[in-house]
Amino acid sequence: MGFLDKAREAAENALEKAAPHLEKAKEKAGPHLEKAKEKAGPLVEKAAGKVDQATGGKYHDQIDGVKGKVEGALGHGDGTVPGAGTRPDAVPPVPPVPPGGDTLKPQGNPAASQPPATPPAPPGDDRKDGGVPPVPPPN
Repeated sequence: MGFLDKAREAAENALEKAAPHLEKAKEKAGPHLEKAKEKAGPLVEKAAGKVDQATGGKYHDQIDGVKGKVEGALGHGDGTVPGAGTRPDAVPPVPPVPPGGDTLKPQGNPAASQPPATPPAPPGDDRKDGGVPPVPPPN
């Protein structure tokens, strides 16, 4: 019997022992789950409205799609909104983190690629003006 066989057998034994406890937990959680679903519906609606308002309606279709999916998961309605999920390019994917953990600069943000407004003072420079030399007077 190899390592994986032993691990599989141990997992199956643990699941058998836990099954009765999981059933009890489901029974006890049932009424609380229903209350949470009832309260979540209006909150989802309110949150979607606030996000839509904050974004000036720019992402209305995407917000409606997500709202429909959340309501569907809660068991409110059929969970589909007309047009939801029909545009795969509606929300761009999150880019992966490059090796080494460096963060990517946002695209289209000119400030992200600009050098700092005041260059850092050279080491050992104790001037209070941030290391900026004085401007000579005009001739």
